[in-house]
Amino acid sequence: MSEKPFCNPYSEFTVVRNVLFDQVMPSLSSDAWKVLCVALRQTWGGDIETGRAIPIHITLEQFEEKTGIKTPGALGKALRECVDAGYLLLDQSGDPMTDFVLNLRCEIKPLVPGVETAEKLPPLRPGLESAFQALVGFAREMGAVPDLALVRRAVVENGADAVADWIAVGRVMTHLEPPARFKTVLERLLQGVPPLPLSMLAPEELEEPPAGAAPPSTKDTRTLSAAELWEATLNELRTKMRSSKFKFFESTVGIALGDGVLTVEAPNERIREWLETGQLAETTRETFKALTKGTVTLQFVARGE
Repeated sequence: MSEKPFCNPYSEFTVVRNVLFDQVMPSLSSDAWKVLCVALRQTWGGDIETGRAIPIHITLEQFEEKTGIKTPGALGKALRECVDAGYLLLDQSGDPMTDFVLNLRCEIKPLVPGVETAEKLPPLRPGLESAFQALVGFAREMGAVPDLALVRRAVVENGADAVADWIAVGRVMTHLEPPARFKTVLERLLQGVPPLPLSMLAPEELEEPPAGAAPPSTKDTRTLSAAELWEATLNELRTKMRSSKFKFFESTVGIALGDGVLTVEAPNERIREWLETGQLAETTRETFKALTKGTVTLQFVARGE
């Protein structure tokens, strides 16, 4: 802050219009909002006396320094989100691959009662607009009421292909009620979780236990370690499903048991996601519940978490 008490106080501030807080901020990820704030600071935070925006380009180095975003790939993703939303432009006067300018021609319509959020924000580019409409259509197909700002964010952050793949996955999540299917798909997109292969979710009848199969375990599970308890669960599950599905369980292991929770480690995030929400998730939990008489619950983590 200046030490001169009578200097113009507005020269030390970047004024941001309320519409950016009310309509734009909720539609962006936290990293993309940081990027947009830097663009506003660099553009409007300069020539305050004349009220002009200074049309200077903003480099990747400036964005990295001023946002504090250090995670590999995160800054590029945030910049693409702002460009796809129409808030930033690649600056052709600088380096067209790494320099950006605030899109001063961007228009944001004022809030109008009864008008959907999709009409309040700048249009997406054609490929993303189609994905946006497809995700909204999937929500309505599932009987869910979508938050359009979140749908837009999910589309911009993941791209059209990932949205289409997750919609296909959502349609075969028959173990969930329709509205819950849309909720799960939207949550996974917002979390950046890669879509599951349909082969991991395709409906499949449970097999009858083969002739001569061992009866359900009667061992006292209270004396078992985490690894032993999960192995006992796998022995039960092995008799209830085809080998093509059981192979996804083979690389899992019980790693911790305490406070009434068994933690099972999956080799990667994709397998963990399948264990949580896949076609056989309910069978797994019901089998475990019967084995432990409901005294222990299951928790799945991916290796490295």
